[in-house]
Amino acid sequence: MKMIDSFRIALAGLSGEIYLTKMLKGGTMSDTRRVVTDEVLGTATDWFIKNKQKMVGFKMRNDRTAYLFHTTDESKKERIMDILKEKDEE
Repeated sequence: MKMIDSFRIALAGLSGEIYLTKMLKGGTMSDTRRVVTDEVLGTATDWFIKNKQKMVGFKMRNDRTAYLFHTTDESKKERIMDILKEKDEE
């Protein structure tokens, strides 16, 4: 397990891509990395389907809760997007 333990999933600040990478001291990614954005999003989608979930929430670093939703219904997607386009309350 040591080999796997040395890798992390990280978000690249500039590109917005998700990487599987070794992290260097100071928190930067090493050259030993691979873009895994599609795999991560696909696996998350599979998780929703396998576990029959429509929503999951989790605490972020700033103590706010983030929510992810899953639907294959086009009309629900449109309604969700309309809600998300509204200005967030601060």
